[in-house]
Amino acid sequence: MIKFPPVKRFSDPIHSVIELTNPELEIIKTKSFQRLRHVKQLGLAHYVYPSVDYSRFSHSLGVCHLMGKILGNLKRAGGIKITQEECQNYRIAGLLHDIGHYPFSHPMEHAIKKYYSSLIIRNKTSTDGKSKDGYEKFYMHDRVGKEILLQDDEIRNVLKKYNIEPKDIYSIFLREIPPRFSNLISSDLDADRIDFLLRTSHHSGLPYGSLDVDYLLSRICLDRQNRICLHSKAVKTADHFLLARYFDYQSVAYHKTVAGLELILKDVIGILLKEEYIKCTSLDIKRLIAKDQWCRFDDAAIIQKIKELDSKTKNKITRLKTRSIIDRIPPKLIAEYERLDDRTEQSIEEFRSKRDQLIIKIKDWSKQFNIPIELWKIWDLPGHTLTKIGSSIPISTVERAGPEINDDIGQSVRIVDMKGGTSKSIMEINNSFMKILSNKALFSIKLFVLFPDYNENLRERIRKQVIHDFPGIFIGG
Repeated sequence: MIKFPPVKRFSDPIHSVIELTNPELEIIKTKSFQRLRHVKQLGLAHYVYPSVDYSRFSHSLGVCHLMGKILGNLKRAGGIKITQEECQNYRIAGLLHDIGHYPFSHPMEHAIKKYYSSLIIRNKTSTDGKSKDGYEKFYMHDRVGKEILLQDDEIRNVLKKYNIEPKDIYSIFLREIPPRFSNLISSDLDADRIDFLLRTSHHSGLPYGSLDVDYLLSRICLDRQNRICLHSKAVKTADHFLLARYFDYQSVAYHKTVAGLELILKDVIGILLKEEYIKCTSLDIKRLIAKDQWCRFDDAAIIQKIKELDSKTKNKITRLKTRSIIDRIPPKLIAEYERLDDRTEQSIEEFRSKRDQLIIKIKDWSKQFNIPIELWKIWDLPGHTLTKIGSSIPISTVERAGPEINDDIGQSVRIVDMKGGTSKSIMEINNSFMKILSNKALFSIKLFVLFPDYNENLRERIRKQVIHDFPGIFIGG
């Protein structure tokens, strides 16, 4: 008898049909999970790609489905012992891996981190993480997810009903003493990233999700050390996936208008935090969960707070920023720097030097063109890589590696030799593009201005001045 049989089928544009078991069905009926219907997966990307307004709800269903499909393939093809309980836990971890995401996902999380980090540094934290003014640590979204599993009564009751321990779930997506299959939900090639790429490609109309997914999933196996690997025949498919994900980020998340608007959104959220329209310390988040109010903390709630701020503020710059988000008036790209370079500390330092020079020069341009410095924004990407680890890691670095670096190494795509059962990271495979490309990173800077009164001639004058002051580096926007 199957302990957790599928009891509900959903139509899905990415996976055709998604089947859920009783525990999963009861989890998605909880208020905290239903909240994910109202949290967009891609922040403000729908301001550029109108159909990319899909939610973390549908994405989470997709990850749950893929987790089950991969484990099923492993069990059938490799004769690997996977209990029904273990499979159910991994599927639920896939379902709940995004349960703790803030409204607007990463832009808001970054704004919260920036705001509370500045307070903590300024007020000097004590060993318990609290500042002299009583500010506590903030939580990243995966840590919020852990709190929801521990405190949300609805979800706890579902897990308890089916004898599932919350720790067995959050240890998978938090990688706390990573269970044996945790790479299926957090690694260079995992169920999360596969569904994300396919779903974004489908809704944006971009071609980067044209992958042979069924073949890729069927080639997942274990090596002698029971590590998640790909069959050696799937090297080209893995390369294709990693390259597609890279181009997807460049086209959607790093699109100039998306990047510019999300810079303004972060500023506005910072103002909401400073003026206490919202509170997001770890203690505040715990209270929201404990009082059953987390389910109301979604994109619409933040937009309402932005509208409230817009109606009350007398600060002209704040008003410009709130109207930018409400009415979709993006800052204008003035110039940009973009370069593929070696993923080394030297490259990062050179990049930071260019960015710091730009920050200093903005003060002069602000006076020259009579535009407040608060309306000049820099978007910077200090090294986007195709893989967590490059192929040319010095042996000394690996030997000295702490838990974090070792975990990054453990999350690399591994290719197994089916004859001997041994595996290597894809970066060590001679016929893989990652042998070369994993040592490269994309460095990018975009300079924006949110104009008080937009003037194309003024924008052109600023652009020429920027290129004049930084010849050979910046190109026009």
